Amino acid sequence: MSQEPVLVSLEKVSKTYSGITVLSGANLTIRAGEVHALVGENGAGKSTLMKILAGAESPDPGATLSYFGTERQGVDPVQTLRLGVSVIYQDLSLFPNLSVAENLGFTRARSRGGLYRHSTWVDDATTLLRKLGLDYDPTALVETLSFGQRQMVAIARAVASDAQVIVMDEPTSALSSAEVSLLYGIIEDLRARGAGIVFISHKLDEVFRIADRVSVLRDGQVITSGPIGDYTEDELIAAMVGRRTEYESARVTGQPGREVLRVEELLVDGATGPVSLTVHENEIVALTGLVGSGRTELAHTIFGLTPARAGRISIDGKQVRVGSPAQAVRLGIGYVPEDRRAQGIFAGHAVSTNLCVAALDQTLGAVRQVVPAKEAVLTRHYVEELDIRPARPGIDAGTLSGGNQQKVLLARWMAARPRLLIVDEPTNGIDIGAKREIHQLLKRLAETGTAVLVISSELPEVLAIASRILVMRQGRIVAQTTPEESTQESILALELSGEQP
Repeated sequence: MSQEPVLVSLEKVSKTYSGITVLSGANLTIRAGEVHALVGENGAGKSTLMKILAGAESPDPGATLSYFGTERQGVDPVQTLRLGVSVIYQDLSLFPNLSVAENLGFTRARSRGGLYRHSTWVDDATTLLRKLGLDYDPTALVETLSFGQRQMVAIARAVASDAQVIVMDEPTSALSSAEVSLLYGIIEDLRARGAGIVFISHKLDEVFRIADRVSVLRDGQVITSGPIGDYTEDELIAAMVGRRTEYESARVTGQPGREVLRVEELLVDGATGPVSLTVHENEIVALTGLVGSGRTELAHTIFGLTPARAGRISIDGKQVRVGSPAQAVRLGIGYVPEDRRAQGIFAGHAVSTNLCVAALDQTLGAVRQVVPAKEAVLTRHYVEELDIRPARPGIDAGTLSGGNQQKVLLARWMAARPRLLIVDEPTNGIDIGAKREIHQLLKRLAETGTAVLVISSELPEVLAIASRILVMRQGRIVAQTTPEESTQESILALELSGEQP
């Protein structure tokens, strides 16, 4: 494998922002026909290194950047794309108000005259999608697709560009098992044609499944790098976090308290049948199921994003009507969405603004205006308590790592003290250390009076944090169980068929 030609190499890459070192002498070599996994905790420097690779950020002086045999002093995103480098960021960078065909067409060679006819864009997209095994309507607007489908469109766009180096940042974070299998096939085809792939993932089983080589980043430095066969999972975890760690239980102790949420015969969009459930104080209820089972749709209805077709919702024993998210917040319902970057974090606004937005009553003065000193006190309290990094309340929340963004969203609702908190995929795209912290935060919320409803596809997570487990299939809750009564295999069997093995 080491004899394969080098496509891109980054050497002695450092990056400092306002005195904070994000990268320190990092090296990365991408070879033809090789999948190079890049792993590390959130905030380890992975995203910054990839932005430098793509030309979106410039390294500090002293770095050496070589693209396809030519050393370059500086590059920008347009140059790297023309050179043959394509980066699929976690936020996907798609145009939601344009069609699938139009999003795919931006990276294709233009026809004579510099423009494509619309029919050509659609024909090209149809051919590409069929080749990749994606049964999508090329004329559909991207905003109408699920997050997993948008992820696959972003991957298809990188393939369409005929890039020689493709960076995939958490590419399976929202994919179904069938889509993951398709992605693996795409990666195999890219590897066979000689492309170099950087594969960033917090799912180590994926890393061992698909990677040829792995590099571990910690605190901005490459701690170790080599063939994947030279490592065990435990060794990679130890390198990532600087200590050996295990997936810890974060279940609440004691009996459930008062009933906070009761859903009765609720019929939501796309569901084949009504849903009934309860959530109490001092418990975490996990709602699991395959992608498309109706979990997120149920959460959207409870939070007032989409109306119910039938049924009743009660909070603290009182039947309520939740017609909008604003009403939900007034009723004491909080919601952390699956796509935190697009639907949760207000990018372009400070951590303090993001954190305090649901608890404005605690920051207002006599004339109902935000008092900066009150906002600063509230923000500082939760930044310190949740160890949000960097600890700079004025920094753009959109620039934080995924784990720290999730902490900001949880801090937002901790400050608001909701009666019910719904968290959709709480640790999606988050490193092992941050997962443990998020789980402990959810446990703390449940033990201090907030009823917590967690939606998760990660069965080890479900077993680690849930007091009760509800399994959804085709829009219905088909089973209720507990961690003590369940295994990953038994829950998966319920998700697939509604029956225990």
